[in-house]
Amino acid sequence: MATGFLKFKDRFSIDIILKTSKIPVHSAYLKKKFAYRLRRIVYILILDWSFLIFFVVGFFLSSLNPVLIILSIFSLPFALYFIYLQFIKINTVKLQIFKIWLGEVSRSRKLCFEGTNFEKRKYMVYKQDYENFESLLEPIKIAFVSDIHFGKSYYSCSFQKLVRIANIINNLPTDIFIFGGDLLCEDFCEKSFEFFDLIKKRYKFGVFGNHDSNYLKEKFSIPEEFIVKAGDVGMQILVNESKHIEINGKKITIGGVADLRSGLFDLNKVFHTHNNESDDTLLRILVSHNPEIIDYVEEEDKIDLILSGHTHWGQIRLGEGLNLYRIAPIRKYAKLLGGLYQLEFGTKIHISSGAGTSVIRTKIGAENSVELLELYSKKLVKNS
Repeated sequence: MATGFLKFKDRFSIDIILKTSKIPVHSAYLKKKFAYRLRRIVYILILDWSFLIFFVVGFFLSSLNPVLIILSIFSLPFALYFIYLQFIKINTVKLQIFKIWLGEVSRSRKLCFEGTNFEKRKYMVYKQDYENFESLLEPIKIAFVSDIHFGKSYYSCSFQKLVRIANIINNLPTDIFIFGGDLLCEDFCEKSFEFFDLIKKRYKFGVFGNHDSNYLKEKFSIPEEFIVKAGDVGMQILVNESKHIEINGKKITIGGVADLRSGLFDLNKVFHTHNNESDDTLLRILVSHNPEIIDYVEEEDKIDLILSGHTHWGQIRLGEGLNLYRIAPIRKYAKLLGGLYQLEFGTKIHISSGAGTSVIRTKIGAENSVELLELYSKKLVKNS
């Protein structure tokens, strides 16, 4: 991070970004199409279908040698579990809402069930309390979702699932909807923007993620078509800019940055264009698809809360710090996968596990989630 206000002004120059970030070509996977597809097939076989293949092979071998039938019986539960992951967990959605209460910095996974009427899918809706916002006199509620990955890919979100996600969001008691990026998979798909049209909230803001710009062919590119299509259905994609809104008579500033992989992110343009104005904002929220934005956030930015996605919470993990397949690797912060964290100068960052999957269909130890965030001040919590 920069160490002082003298470096604050030019910290987002192209030269500095090139020295601190790896900026890949968005369509690099197309230039290495064979290698990309081969690697994907290997991932699918190893992580999605390995136990099913093991069971089939074991069953075949047991017909040749009766001793091997024990191996087939042992592999059956694993095969059934992975079938469940591929055909049920990936596509089902819950009518009622799961609420998971997390404390200020708690990582508890205790569930509080509301209702028992289910469809096929359990869509977990996290309800989290942020209790350190002294400026908030009333709780602020935000519907937040990230990493949907709609498209025609093997792992992508179906349109039926997209509608279910929208229905959950519309039923949440808030006027604010924030999208954390990655609506798309690997290709541009116009039908995906129907999701934003389905969201019936007064305020709809979001950012683009790395998958939302994969169709571009040049470095340092902004997905203009994506931004325009989203805007046509009332979704404001924030690119190094911020908007003021009022909730309960209080001003909130919501800013968004370009995805870090574009190399065109600039926090100076997000909030500091208003520095010479009289600012009575009670809360500053920054939306960044990639949580590595914390490398560039300074105390002078006066950001209360950062909302991010991208990591899928590791997508496959067996516990804290044990990630079998980190779907979206964080270069410097291996443990910055999901939940609530606080920077040394007080800014908090919340990382969503996302509502979809990437590359593979399997998601273990990380739920597909739509999240309801309730922001409280300490004073309000103590008096409640």
